[in-house]
Amino acid sequence: MSLDREVINSDLRNLCSSSFFDQYIMGEDIWYFSDYLGRRELYENMKRIIASEFTFDQSDVCVVVGSAKIGFSLAPNKSGRNFIVKEDVSNQRASDIDVAIISKKIFTVVWDTYKNLKYKTHIKRYDQVSSQIFSGYINLKLASEQSQFEEVIINSSIRCNKILYQECSVEHEVNYRIYHSLEDLKRYTISGIEKYKKGLG
Repeated sequence: MSLDREVINSDLRNLCSSSFFDQYIMGEDIWYFSDYLGRRELYENMKRIIASEFTFDQSDVCVVVGSAKIGFSLAPNKSGRNFIVKEDVSNQRASDIDVAIISKKIFTVVWDTYKNLKYKTHIKRYDQVSSQIFSGYINLKLASEQSQFEEVIINSSIRCNKILYQECSVEHEVNYRIYHSLEDLKRYTISGIEKYKKGLG
């Protein structure tokens, strides 16, 4: 199914935010694979690769979110912006593919690493990192900027991106967010959906 922006906006107006989250964010239709690459089946390969490289437990889940999911962003700071395939004339950089990994185990490992680092060194972008943790997720891009960070997790993301490029034709950078629970992902996403809906009129 092609993800049509007008249809999505209509559903944003008519569905409650929780139902929109269940249908679009947790659904299997991914704009990047179905519309951009034209190879919808690659999404299952992507999930398998991520699960393998991050050593998922049976209960762990990963989903593509953001503009790669539906073709445009619902984030308040870039509300409605289309997925940017490549850097354009206005020097807007190409979009990342945002992947939410829901794993209490991985979240705990990264969170414990942050707590240990707090007493050893300066945490870069401390306010941003602590705000995200309070919201129930950790952005591995920010974690990779820290010195003395847990190399196993960071190396998993680097290795995973190389495999995704080779086996799934993923040519854009993949940014991983580790969520403590599905409820944390849902709360965070619905907050953005509600703000976007106010601008629809």
